[in-house]
Amino acid sequence: MREGKRAKVKGKGKSSGSERFALGTASTGLSAAHKGLPLQLIRSPSPPPPPFSLSPYLPFPTIYYPLPTTSMPRLRFYLNHVKDGDTIIASTADSQTETIRFYGIDCPELDQQPYGEIARQRITKLLEPYDEIEVIEVDRDRHGRLVGEVWVVDGCINTQLLSEGLAVAYRKHLHGEFQKRYLEAESTARRSRLNFWKQSDPEMPWQYRYRVRNRG
Repeated sequence: MREGKRAKVKGKGKSSGSERFALGTASTGLSAAHKGLPLQLIRSPSPPPPPFSLSPYLPFPTIYYPLPTTSMPRLRFYLNHVKDGDTIIASTADSQTETIRFYGIDCPELDQQPYGEIARQRITKLLEPYDEIEVIEVDRDRHGRLVGEVWVVDGCINTQLLSEGLAVAYRKHLHGEFQKRYLEAESTARRSRLNFWKQSDPEMPWQYRYRVRNRG
């Protein structure tokens, strides 16, 4: 799809419920280049930015991964709203709304400035050019949210946020084929001290939530 094309708010199709389909086929719009290609790394900007300043956005995708081979459901959505760095609101073709929690990553909370707001803005920027998003459904959480890996034509949004240092790998929830990719993407950002990893002793998002819940 051409750059600059804004995401639709809602689809107008006649199908009922979330559409299930195989990623990487002609019907999804994902190019054949996403099938079976080896990992390709794109170097981080050089020289690195000074400590505690925000890094520029990296090329997307920073690390190229082929679409995973999995039997998990694949669903098609239209973006409505970016709630925060790891949660979006989206609709199916028949206007059914879902809250989607990005699988395997934890972004700084919006109150963890500046990184929480920067992560929210970055997701908005990454998704803006695309009409549709595609989600590999991994689970449902205790809040009823769909937990999944979010893809667009050009790559995976979850791993992009990790590789830019705008999200942390949520290790206790990572499993199977996702684990290696997510830890590799996070390691790329940590080595280059990008964004969240510029801090000498960063407070993890889950640590921040625990501290806020328990402060007297």
